[in-house]
Amino acid sequence: MNSSKTRIVVLGGGFAGLNFVKHIDKDKFDITLVDRHNHHSFPPLFYQVASSEIDPSSISFPFRRELVKKASGRVKFHMESARSVDVSRHCVITDHGSIPYDKLVIAFGTTNNFFGNDALKDEVYTLKSNDQAIRIRNEILYRCERASIEPDREKRRRMLTFVVIGGGPAGVEMAGAIGELKRYILRRDYPDIPLEDMTVSLYEGRDKLLASMSAESSETALKDLKSLLVDIHLGRQMKSYADNLLTFDDGSTLYSEMVIWTAGVTGRPLEFEGTDFRQGRGGRFPTDRFCRVTGLDDIFAIGDVNLMTTEEYP
Repeated sequence: MNSSKTRIVVLGGGFAGLNFVKHIDKDKFDITLVDRHNHHSFPPLFYQVASSEIDPSSISFPFRRELVKKASGRVKFHMESARSVDVSRHCVITDHGSIPYDKLVIAFGTTNNFFGNDALKDEVYTLKSNDQAIRIRNEILYRCERASIEPDREKRRRMLTFVVIGGGPAGVEMAGAIGELKRYILRRDYPDIPLEDMTVSLYEGRDKLLASMSAESSETALKDLKSLLVDIHLGRQMKSYADNLLTFDDGSTLYSEMVIWTAGVTGRPLEFEGTDFRQGRGGRFPTDRFCRVTGLDDIFAIGDVNLMTTEEYP
């Protein structure tokens, strides 16, 4: 790299990170983009990949192809996972070595929040990447194929009991997509499966769907999901999931071999060496109005991992 330029390392090629490197002045800065994947994806449509409505390539493109457009080819790309940041040496430690920086921009985005129950990570299905969406898609189709030739009705019903935990946007979309499969596709593609043998359930701990949105949006989502034959359970929090048995806060249980977790997000963790800095509320990085991380020099945070509080927006 040109030592006369300020070296900027960007961690994460999501909406924030990719737009940042595309628009910054390449004549003034040496820029390195680091991401654990070699492609950018459009997360709002992961649920359509998971329900076989679109192909993964429809919502993804390679970073390297994008970075050669509009003279952006001067951006270096590293397919690596950032493990920690050594603030005294000004370098990012990755799973393949280290990358020095003058300025560091953290644009990790968020990951699944299991609210302290990290054992769930290996038990449930999640929807934060194309790989995870493809895994859900393959499992749903596999279960439909197996159920279509299963003579034991109880076993068939167990195969086709799908549960979505979390009534936010991702949960509503995912439950609705499986509901569309039940209402519109099952009779046509799987005529040997009785409609009542498939169950799609959505559980939300609060008393309404889409709690962060308007009352009208919540009511519309509830109405539309019911029309897609989705069973809605509000005010019910999942406490545990083991041996395919869900346990809820009211003591009730439900057997399901496929639980899709969309109950919340948290900032991706990142370790810091040479400082006692810790990430803030929700795993996010507290910043000032210029996106500078509070308590760290030459480090910025943008996108979903940024926690910028003001008097107007506390």
